Amino acid sequence: MCKLKIVVLLALGFLLAWHPFPLRGQMVLGQYEEEAPVRTWNIFGPTGAAGLSLGDTMFTLAADASALFTNPALMTRLPSLAVSLGGSLQSADFFRYGPVNTGPLSTVGNAGLITASADLAAVSVRVLGWSVGLGLALSEIYDRPEAVARSGSPDYLFSFSQAGSLRTLNISLGREIAGGLSLGLGLNLVSGQWAWNLTDAWSGISITDSRTRSFRGCYFNGGLCWRASDELSLAAVFRSPYQRKATSRSSLRYSAQSADILIQGSGEDTFREPLVLGLGLAWKFFDPFLLAGEMTYWNWSSYRASLLGEDMARDFRDTWKAGLGLEYLSWFRLFNQEFDFPARIGLVYDPQPMSSPRSSYINFSLGVGLYWKGIHLDLGTILGAENGSGRHLTAQRLALTLTVFSGPRPARG
Repeated sequence: MCKLKIVVLLALGFLLAWHPFPLRGQMVLGQYEEEAPVRTWNIFGPTGAAGLSLGDTMFTLAADASALFTNPALMTRLPSLAVSLGGSLQSADFFRYGPVNTGPLSTVGNAGLITASADLAAVSVRVLGWSVGLGLALSEIYDRPEAVARSGSPDYLFSFSQAGSLRTLNISLGREIAGGLSLGLGLNLVSGQWAWNLTDAWSGISITDSRTRSFRGCYFNGGLCWRASDELSLAAVFRSPYQRKATSRSSLRYSAQSADILIQGSGEDTFREPLVLGLGLAWKFFDPFLLAGEMTYWNWSSYRASLLGEDMARDFRDTWKAGLGLEYLSWFRLFNQEFDFPARIGLVYDPQPMSSPRSSYINFSLGVGLYWKGIHLDLGTILGAENGSGRHLTAQRLALTLTVFSGPRPARG
């Protein structure tokens, strides 16, 4: 029995020796760290389909009630009541993640992942000159492509899976002060979960490693928007730095015919999220054309991750993200009803925070809308190609947003 325990301990020691958590701090993973959101690290807040298709711009144009997640001052540009619902389909490539291409599993090319979700619900109401907003969104997804390796001789199975998400509850206030200047502030409560599972089994023996996290935290977001003229609007926004905490639990189990050993543990993980600042403009340079542009600063050099009390190496640098979009507004008449038909295109430069390798996405966006009276339906997509990691990753998101308005709508732009 003593010899069996020694064998078990050696097996567990071998498993932890190559394990990517928490000893993987020596590896340069960057885009593929287990806490990395799908597609990109640079997620300011949930974006409706209109903003997504317009170069992922969110700061200056109030296309729908999702504006409260990024610039609550824009609620003053919405009608007295606005309700928005949204869903999305997104896909992304991965190469190096968990034990895949870092441990016992390897792939010939990139592994693909597709997720679908109902990810946005927001309402904005104007009361006594104040705009009040409430929103709930699926803000980040942590899923990874499932990996399985099997062999019939000897009977062998190795499998890995990771899934998780982060939800954001936003409560916002906005008010127009004077001279076309509006201010807004939002409180965001975040919660979510993360699960990591690994199984290594052969000839009636199995080692399973399971980990979970339950996220919690809060931060502020706010901004201002100034209508400088009927043609030009300017905006400035911020998202406060904050500590995202997580209660973590782990379970490591060795099972065989003559032994069943279970090691359990729990602890606290923390993720220090960065300060984010942004500037935006919207310019009606030639009716019916509208131009939107944004620059966003991410203080990623301050990002820290501590897993089960151990500080992880995250060699991140500050980044600037830029987006530019063009909208053309046309209209048509059908069944004696008038419909607006905005068409949008955009371009986004999205550098990732890791210092080495330096990686960035170039994204192309496009989309359309169909507006009839107080009902707006927007469809938008963004297509990205990565450069720098040597893996030529791709990422896409397709979003659909339905908005119902009540009351007169202020001029757009």
